Amino acid sequence: KLSEAKVDFSGIVKEVLDCEFEQKLYEFGIVPGATVYVIKAAPFKGPLYVKVEDSLLAIRRSEAAFILVN
Repeated sequence: KLSEAKVDFSGIVKEVLDCEFEQKLYEFGIVPGATVYVIKAAPFKGPLYVKVEDSLLAIRRSEAAFILVN
């Protein structure tokens, strides 16, 4: 799960699990096969700052839990 990734993690999105914001994640470019790189993690279980292809995003850890990476 992307929510468990540490800073400097790089991986490929394997699957986006079924959730109410799945379409939003797809619109941001978080699709199976996309490369994600964790740039920064906010303290106290705050959001993850990730680079997806050419975009920079802040993703809540609760949302990142629906993104499976390898």
